Amino acid sequence: MARTTRPIVRQIDRVAAVGITVGGVGVIAAVLVIMFFLVWNVAPLFRSGVLYGARSAKVQLTGTPVDAVADEYKGLLVMLMADGRAQAIDLQTFALLPPIGEPQPGTAVSAVSGINEHGQLALGFDDGSVQIGSIGTAVEYIDPKDADATTVDGRRAQALRVGERCIYGSGYAELTPLAQLRIVTPAYTLNKPAELTMGDGPVVRLDFRTTSSAQFLVTARANGTVEFSRVSIVRPLGGGKPRLTLSSLEVAYAPPAGKSPIPDFLFSTGEGVNVLALWKDGTLQRYGLRNKGDDESFVLAETLDILADGRTVMAARMLLGSRTLVVADDAGAVEAMFAAKTNSMKTFDGWQMVVAHRLEEGGGGEGS
Repeated sequence: MARTTRPIVRQIDRVAAVGITVGGVGVIAAVLVIMFFLVWNVAPLFRSGVLYGARSAKVQLTGTPVDAVADEYKGLLVMLMADGRAQAIDLQTFALLPPIGEPQPGTAVSAVSGINEHGQLALGFDDGSVQIGSIGTAVEYIDPKDADATTVDGRRAQALRVGERCIYGSGYAELTPLAQLRIVTPAYTLNKPAELTMGDGPVVRLDFRTTSSAQFLVTARANGTVEFSRVSIVRPLGGGKPRLTLSSLEVAYAPPAGKSPIPDFLFSTGEGVNVLALWKDGTLQRYGLRNKGDDESFVLAETLDILADGRTVMAARMLLGSRTLVVADDAGAVEAMFAAKTNSMKTFDGWQMVVAHRLEEGGGGEGS
């Protein structure tokens, strides 16, 4: 006897088939929506960068800027000037604020280092002395009613609304959502100067590097003497300016034939075991640390050409823990290189300069 399927079972099968179909299509649709969402958010990463809210203005400076640092709220730009002073610009009004900081009197600044990753710098003088300092911004919070109402700046600060800024003294004031005035001012301090022990004449190149455990200074003087120093800063218990102590090592500096006796750029790497001398035509010398018993000195380890023929170095800087040298040339290309150490290196110290990235104008590049 043939078995018949009851109508209700057929209805349940139809409903189940529809449910399975709808569920499957829904899962596929959900996956497609998620993929579309991811593509929508990731696609902008492949486009060129865009500056939002960019503003510019011409400011009549009183000197030549060497380097600059901005505060974390991007309201104040503090520039290190070639004369050793600091000059700040309010980035909302582009007003030039009064200069701060006075290098040691009776001497002229002959060389200025860039600002390192810790906000520190070095000044060289025509008498062969050096001075270490720090530059940046200081932040404090006050009640609006505590602003000095006897000054125009103070009265403006008291009238601010949340998010608004105004010039206040040597910096600016901003009213925060907590109804506090954030006062941001330039900060620039210099330690007592110290005398270099090698060579004669003014300091013409210098670089100052700081790590978590040590500080290094490399200098070049007008007579071609290059000196590497381990730096100790002693802070008097009774107050006053910190005192600088230098433990110097000789650098057996010998510029390549046909090059100027003074390199255009001079750096110490963050490890404190390499000194880099760079000329604008792309010639790079690396001097490595050699130990002979208790005697330490830097000697020439390698010389190489890091640029294509006919190109000129326009800027150079140590980045990434002061271990990577980044060089930009007049063709718009940028190269990043560092000293690597392996057992296969043929240099006396086992280190060798390696080009990590080469970026040509237009975004193309190669790496190793």
